[in-house]
Amino acid sequence: MYEKNVVPLQPKKIVPLWLRHWNYMKHLLTIIAICLLCTVAQAAETEAALAAFNRQVDASNAERFFSCLEEEGFLDEPVSFRRETSHDSLSAMVWYWAAEYYYDAQDFMLSEHYGLRALPLCKAIGDKTMEADCASLLSIVYVRLGDFNNAVTYAEYCNKLDVESGDPNKIASSYNTLAGIYMSMRQPNEAEKYILRAINYIEDTDNMPRKAVIYGMASEVYQHKAMPEQTLNYATEALKIEQKLGRMDKAAIRRTQRAAALIVLECYDEAEKELTEAIPVIEASGNYHSLAIAYNHMGDLLYVTGRNTEGAEYYNKALPIFMAQHDIYNEAHTRKGLRETLRGSDPEAALEHGDRFEHLRDSIYDHETNANLSQFATKMENDILQQINLKQRVRTIVSISVICTFFVLMALI
Repeated sequence: MYEKNVVPLQPKKIVPLWLRHWNYMKHLLTIIAICLLCTVAQAAETEAALAAFNRQVDASNAERFFSCLEEEGFLDEPVSFRRETSHDSLSAMVWYWAAEYYYDAQDFMLSEHYGLRALPLCKAIGDKTMEADCASLLSIVYVRLGDFNNAVTYAEYCNKLDVESGDPNKIASSYNTLAGIYMSMRQPNEAEKYILRAINYIEDTDNMPRKAVIYGMASEVYQHKAMPEQTLNYATEALKIEQKLGRMDKAAIRRTQRAAALIVLECYDEAEKELTEAIPVIEASGNYHSLAIAYNHMGDLLYVTGRNTEGAEYYNKALPIFMAQHDIYNEAHTRKGLRETLRGSDPEAALEHGDRFEHLRDSIYDHETNANLSQFATKMENDILQQINLKQRVRTIVSISVICTFFVLMALI
């Protein structure tokens, strides 16, 4: 018999839990940094292409701009032009899509700038469809800028062209826009008149996406008319359509509309379920305005159910978004919510928010009763604000680049 050589077992190396998490985080940070850098670089390339077109109007520069939009996922297919395409046609196309691009980026000042440049050229080249689309876009931009006189003017301009076309889908869409504008002007009875016209035109079509939009607007109109049952019914119909279409980001917005009605109807558990499902989806979609509205609804729900601390957290999430977008109507709602939810825990902050709410309420009254004066003031500020937006965009690109560099360095440690 001989004795076998026995190799002693080596103790298994135990990796601390924090180190495993850090290794995971390094990979995640690297991915995030790369994605952010790609996004920043692509946006900068798109703006550079637009600037090149503005300096030299030709087919090559136009195609470069549209190629950038395609790479950003803004267009589904490439756009090309014949070399003999007129300067007016090229400029109309590029500037209209620039207006759409900046609206999507929520830079409403630049969207207005390019929309106003594109509209007369659309008319000059006889492209009625693009002319109507441009007028419609400008009407929505002016709603975002709080200039309701101009919003109504361009919405009626669009509606006139749509009625001339005889297309029920287009007619319904422009009536829907007018309803939204009058709703924003706190004229729900006028808004109801237009939304019912829109529904009348869209009912007999098979355009399900547009039906969802119009039913969603009807929900908003009846919310402003304090008719929660109708609000809930239209929001539910819109939600069903969005779910069938697989548009989960839009479905999330419909859930917030349902939640608004459910809060008024005191169906608090169901409202909280809708908002809990909707908010993460809207956060992921990047639709900040709808997200802030969802935060406000959650703040309202938590306030009426006695959870003031949590409610204040959601109002505080909504506040910077509305302030950045100059949305004084929704900011006023948020300030009022903060005044109520902070009374017990931070009375000094509650008082500040209450004062700001009163100021905004007075501003809204002045805006609605002195629309022409407000319009003049807004127009005077447009050039200044546009320069501010440009500087902010540059600072944002630099800041994101610095953050991405930090992430990469951290990931390499």
